[in-house]
Amino acid sequence: MGVAKFCVVFDKSDPIYYPGETMTGRVELVLNSTMKIEGIKLKLKGRAKCEWSESHSKSRVFRSSETYLKNEQTFVEEREAKMLQAKKYVYPFAVMIPSKAPSSFKSHYGEISYYGKAKIIIPHGFDYKKRTRFTIISPLDLNLYPQLRTTYKEEKSKMFCCLWCASGPLTMVVNLPKTGFATSECIPIIVEIDNASNIAVNAIYISLKRKIKWIAEGHHKTTEVELQKLRSGGVREGQSQTWSEYFTIPPTIFPNLEDCSIIRMSHVLHIEARAAGMHLNLNARIPIMIGDIQLSEDTNAPIFSLQVPNNPNNMAPVPASSSQGYPQSEYHFTEITSSKSVVQSHQSQPQPQIPPSALSSQFECSHSALHSPVTCDNIIVDGSIISSSRNTAQLE
Repeated sequence: MGVAKFCVVFDKSDPIYYPGETMTGRVELVLNSTMKIEGIKLKLKGRAKCEWSESHSKSRVFRSSETYLKNEQTFVEEREAKMLQAKKYVYPFAVMIPSKAPSSFKSHYGEISYYGKAKIIIPHGFDYKKRTRFTIISPLDLNLYPQLRTTYKEEKSKMFCCLWCASGPLTMVVNLPKTGFATSECIPIIVEIDNASNIAVNAIYISLKRKIKWIAEGHHKTTEVELQKLRSGGVREGQSQTWSEYFTIPPTIFPNLEDCSIIRMSHVLHIEARAAGMHLNLNARIPIMIGDIQLSEDTNAPIFSLQVPNNPNNMAPVPASSSQGYPQSEYHFTEITSSKSVVQSHQSQPQPQIPPSALSSQFECSHSALHSPVTCDNIIVDGSIISSSRNTAQLE
């Protein structure tokens, strides 16, 4: 055959598009000899799909898919065979990206992908096909969820001993000024520990976790990955301590999957008071939403006061009387790569001031990262954002 070149070319050098934007491009065909064809077509498609298997009494595979974009264009009709001369042919196209198209995404159990597939129909032969991907970034406006502006307070407590050797409770109170944060923001968080028990708390861990819920055929699978962790010192028996921290959102990709019904994503702040010995730890999990357009100022909202200690690590200090024997505070970062998770640990540094120009760090990410498989088993979502106060007591 005389096909020297056949491809789908987008007018953007980096084919990244946004919902509501018109995508333009062309199908290019170069022939170096006369060729008989029956048609030339282009299909532009965007869809989500997920798949996983489970083994109980017998193995079963669960699959589901969902379509967001489906556009077909015909450049040469199929009615009868046609001879094309040896030269270059260009077929332009234009299509508007749907306003509800979710962001491109890929993980172990599924993906949301967008592509253009061109085809030359050959009579009584094998067709020529060319497939090219493009990326969709759907900005998430946090202002669409007014409940995220509500301050959040959660209190957890537990007892360590039985009735005949009972001591006071271990109590943890967590305060957030809101539950919606842009990728350019730091999360102000206050953690209060009142250890009235006779068991020491070795350390306080604050981590950001991503959860995914995969849905297919009436079943679901949930996975979770830790994106970043902060560790502070402990609290001895009979003592109290308050930590005031700015938790930095890591520079990873936060795709907007709000309009995808089979892959649901959410993020959680997990605060853990790690008890000494074999005792169960005290945990609090706070659902938060991370987006691209940060919440506008609410003049009626109560003032959230975060007193940041004046020390080189920008960390609330552990009192000298209770810091002996406990590790120094440090940050633990988990970097998600295309092949594995790399954990780096280093001493925490003063947090830089993030300029307003960094509002949408997600928009500056390389679109190739969205196309790389990420072995992070990340994501789950329980649905709505919870912003009410809760008091929970646990008895070990």
